[in-house]
Amino acid sequence: MENEKYYFNILSKKTISVLNNSSKMLTELINNYYFPTKKGDYKDKVMLYEEVIFRITNNTELYSLINDLLRIKISDKTNGYYSLKTINNIIKINLIYLREVKNMKEFNESEVKQANYYGYLLRQFYLSKGSEHKLSGISYRLLNALKVNNKDSFMDTLLNCYLYVDKPVPKIIIEALDNEDIFKTVGYAYVAGLFGEYKKGDENNG
Repeated sequence: MENEKYYFNILSKKTISVLNNSSKMLTELINNYYFPTKKGDYKDKVMLYEEVIFRITNNTELYSLINDLLRIKISDKTNGYYSLKTINNIIKINLIYLREVKNMKEFNESEVKQANYYGYLLRQFYLSKGSEHKLSGISYRLLNALKVNNKDSFMDTLLNCYLYVDKPVPKIIIEALDNEDIFKTVGYAYVAGLFGEYKKGDENNG
């Protein structure tokens, strides 16, 4: 017991509000996990429920976790136990954190769903052209741009994609460029959609 470390945080009202407003989605994270290393060593297993709560209570955004989980879905789907719904829930939890802690009131969950749907649509365009094999490389480039907040690289990749399918870049992505947090939130929701999952009825136009 003498080597055990204990961490005690005095939670702010805003942090408590984030946890309360995310309680249903947090519960759905229980039993979900991933391995930070490719070896799948159970000593390194990260439980997502605990990790998300730890980050929120330490005033840490969830972007890097979302990035890691999406990369695993591309490279090694066996390196964890979670679904795309899990990732979308973490994106939504992070949005609640941004609204409560960083006062980002001008962006809401319906816009996250919209970005996710546009990513799903691009996937369908590529499937119709027999180019599904290109999506992994596109996803990696988008994730690399999001990780370092490189809006130019993100847009260059997307412009090439939409030129390829002869479609316009969605308005929601262009409008997101004005705000770093909105850009990352839209970007990660969009990349999650590229993996081919969305909930029917989320495709609000705009």
